[in-house]
Amino acid sequence: MVDGQFDIADAQRCFVLCFMELANRTAHLAARESEPMRTMTGDLPDLVPTS
Repeated sequence: MVDGQFDIADAQRCFVLCFMELANRTAHLAARESEPMRTMTGDLPDLVPTS
C-alpha cells in the first residue's frame, strides 16, 4: 500500500538503473532482432505448441 509519500530521488535512481541495465543488454542483441525491447526485457510470448 502506498501512503502517498515517495522520494523522487529514489524513483529517479531506480529509473537510471533500469535504463543502464537495458543499455547493457543491447550489446547482446542480434543485429536484426525483430523485437529488441521485448527480448531485452524478457517479455516474450511463451512458445506453447498448439494441437
